[in-house]
Amino acid sequence: MAQARRTDDPTRRTLLAARAGGEVVGAAELSLLGPDNPHLAELEVAVAPAHQRAGVGRSLWRAAREAAVADGRDTVVGEVYASPDSGGAALAFATAMGAVSVHQEEHLALELDRAATPPDPDAARDGYTVVAWGGRCPDEHLAAYARLRTRMEHDVPQGELDRRPIEVTEERVRAREGRLSPSYDSLVAAARHVVSGELVGYTQLLVPHGETEVVQDDTLVEPEHRGHGLGARLKRVNLARLRVEHPGATAVHTWTAPDNAPMLRTNLALGFVVVERMHEVQARLGEPPRR
Repeated sequence: MAQARRTDDPTRRTLLAARAGGEVVGAAELSLLGPDNPHLAELEVAVAPAHQRAGVGRSLWRAAREAAVADGRDTVVGEVYASPDSGGAALAFATAMGAVSVHQEEHLALELDRAATPPDPDAARDGYTVVAWGGRCPDEHLAAYARLRTRMEHDVPQGELDRRPIEVTEERVRAREGRLSPSYDSLVAAARHVVSGELVGYTQLLVPHGETEVVQDDTLVEPEHRGHGLGARLKRVNLARLRVEHPGATAVHTWTAPDNAPMLRTNLALGFVVVERMHEVQARLGEPPRR
């Protein structure tokens, strides 16, 4: 709700509700992306279990589709989840609405008492040290952090998803921090190359306020600095910080493409386990849903 009310976010959000007898039985959030992706909308649909398979989701989809088309959007994307060995009801619904799965990722979860023991975050090893911060990126690292986030935009696997990578400027880093801070605490650990002094990788944890389950957000190491275990090291450092700064946290969730073998190995070695498969689904708005 807080995100939908913000006026400084280039993404414009519309909340939809379905009612039956005065009771809200379903809801949807339509996000119209900013100028980097003016053709694209993101959609989330949720229906109360007792009212599923009664046309509520279809009604929300139609209302959202109408709003997206009226805004000039030609593509809608969303995320649905299924067990690793089955399609699941959410994927079946998305398919019936005309969407297709264009990218898949494993959803992995880590119970924090299973996390690997972290190394000393300040110890130099193999020519790299770790720089860590919470919340606002220090000014001296802002330009390098923006550069790394731009690299992440271009490197992250997304299959056939029709989303264009953005140029992450220093101003966009600050704007994102402002949007996150009312709802999340952010923990960032970055790798610094001793010889050049440059930041060459980072990882970020997002801790929702008032919640015990944490989101492992981006992790990136620049290609020329891979092979030194930096991704794993950064994640271990951040997990150690999480234990100290947020002792009530119980679990961490992350998402990794099945063909991203190095990151999948890293996550499994840290104690993450696969709990379900996430499908990114995409619908072209010129293609009507199945009847």
